[in-house]
Amino acid sequence: MKLDDLQQAQKLSLDVTPLLDVVFLLVLFFAVTTSFISPEKLDELKANVATLRKEKVILEDDLERNKAELAANNDRLVELDQRLLELQNALRKLASVKQAQEKTIERLRNDIIRISTEQDDFTEKMAARIAALQDANRKLEDITATQTSLIREKEGVIEDANARLRELEDRHASLTARLEALESKHRQLQMTAASLEQEKAGLVKQIEGLRASLSAAQANNEKYQAIDAQRSERQRLIDQTGRSLNAGLSTLVSEGTIAFKKHQDRLTIELSDRILFDSGSDMIKPGGLEILKRVGEVLKQHIGNIEIVVGGHTDNVPIRGKSGGLYANNWVLSAARAVSVVRYLQDEVGIPADHMTAAGYSQYRPIADNATDSGRALNRRIEIVLLPR
Repeated sequence: MKLDDLQQAQKLSLDVTPLLDVVFLLVLFFAVTTSFISPEKLDELKANVATLRKEKVILEDDLERNKAELAANNDRLVELDQRLLELQNALRKLASVKQAQEKTIERLRNDIIRISTEQDDFTEKMAARIAALQDANRKLEDITATQTSLIREKEGVIEDANARLRELEDRHASLTARLEALESKHRQLQMTAASLEQEKAGLVKQIEGLRASLSAAQANNEKYQAIDAQRSERQRLIDQTGRSLNAGLSTLVSEGTIAFKKHQDRLTIELSDRILFDSGSDMIKPGGLEILKRVGEVLKQHIGNIEIVVGGHTDNVPIRGKSGGLYANNWVLSAARAVSVVRYLQDEVGIPADHMTAAGYSQYRPIADNATDSGRALNRRIEIVLLPR
């Protein structure tokens, strides 16, 4: 049995993807606002995130295997309980047989004692009778017929006595052999009973160990169920926010002004930069302000349940301007646009700042091919990512 291995293999399976994304976005934002980050460093960060996601899949596989081992241990515990019951019934039957045999042995011993006593009495009587016959033979030597009769009678009595004696001796030998056989069987039963007691003690220890393992497994299972419940509640909150957004912004969705994307427990609102910004600018256009206000009002109704990450994205076309200017590269422009959206949602809509994060991704998270005009237009966008709080 691998109870210790089972306990060591039962690890907490957490869906850490949202937290990793948030941390990754914060690192990128910090890097953008403080110094330039190279594409190679960004690729390294992405590789780290991918590795953590693979570890998450491994933890979920361990959870499924632990559940299967828990079910197998439950079946083994039921089987051992049944075996213990059978052994207890066998012990009770052996005890009954032992008591019956002890009574039989006692009865045979009493018979042997009684027969020995009868043999002694009979021997004494025969000795006395022979003595009397001998005395009569001496007195009646002169009477031949009487003497012959007495001799014949004496011989007959002796023969009967000898036959009776032989019979008693044979019976004594038979009873003695039977007693020895019963005593041998009694010793065997005692050895069997001792062996069964040892087996019973071993089974009891196994059962106690399995029960302890079962208690630990049940505790871990309750922990996993609590985690699943938290995950389900976070998913429910995101779904509820998504339904509210669909209901409140259905016109904008049908017009193609905004789009929704859902992945696991995150919901993403995509807005094209042509709606919000002029080319190369981080100032939100009046039409964009109106759209952001409508989106922000819906988000404000659910702000107690969500975190908001605003991400700025550009195409791969370099900014035409002097190096070191206000928008020296796409990193600065994407971050500045994200900050503009966050400040508007805070200042004009009233969404608390501690519920929002701004991040710039430059050209490094495209959703379309930058080789075409239409692809570059799709890549120039603002994403409002909603995460469970």
